[in-house]
Amino acid sequence: MTSSYTIGRGLSYVNGDSNSVIATPADIERSWARTDQDRLHSLVESFLVQLPFGADRRWVRSGAMSHVLGGWQVSGIFAYQSGSPIGITMSAATLNAPGNTQRPDVSGTPKVPGGIGSNNLWFDTSVFSSPAANTFGNATRNGVLDGPSYVNLDATIARLLGFGRVHGEIRVDVFNITNTPHFNNPNGTYLGAGFGQITSTVANSERSMRFGLRLMF
Repeated sequence: MTSSYTIGRGLSYVNGDSNSVIATPADIERSWARTDQDRLHSLVESFLVQLPFGADRRWVRSGAMSHVLGGWQVSGIFAYQSGSPIGITMSAATLNAPGNTQRPDVSGTPKVPGGIGSNNLWFDTSVFSSPAANTFGNATRNGVLDGPSYVNLDATIARLLGFGRVHGEIRVDVFNITNTPHFNNPNGTYLGAGFGQITSTVANSERSMRFGLRLMF
């Protein structure tokens, strides 16, 4: 077994991709904040278990049982990450500052009832309001609330093979073996349709399987 835990913080003026620009050039320091990809906590656990049967194992080293039960192993990787920041924005029509991103005013930290799907709020939207005309809202970039955490378990069942000088394995890899939904962040556009709602999952994150055969000689 192995364990890895990371606590970290990513900060920048832009979101991290090559096409990003400073969101508020009229007041650059408003853009200094967490990156879109920032996650405070990250835990990864990996494991490998091999059955104690077979010629090189502790139990049942020879005979039919050795050939049937020997060479099997199970491995996996469990990952947990805390949520990434939700980008809260709104129309800049009343800001009178072309090229700048506007954000609403927010009173305190929104409560998180955790609703999923259309017409179900993941966070409380009642604490948001429109700022006065020609002023920036007090909601900071990526500083109001984090989205859902990420929890995933991948696993592999493999049978090790040996035929003289030829070695290999037959394996089945199962990704997201628990079929746990990996939700995207809720809609962060204030006054927009679906504000505060989660209506999608991370693409291609549902449970899937892969079969493989590897030979070494």
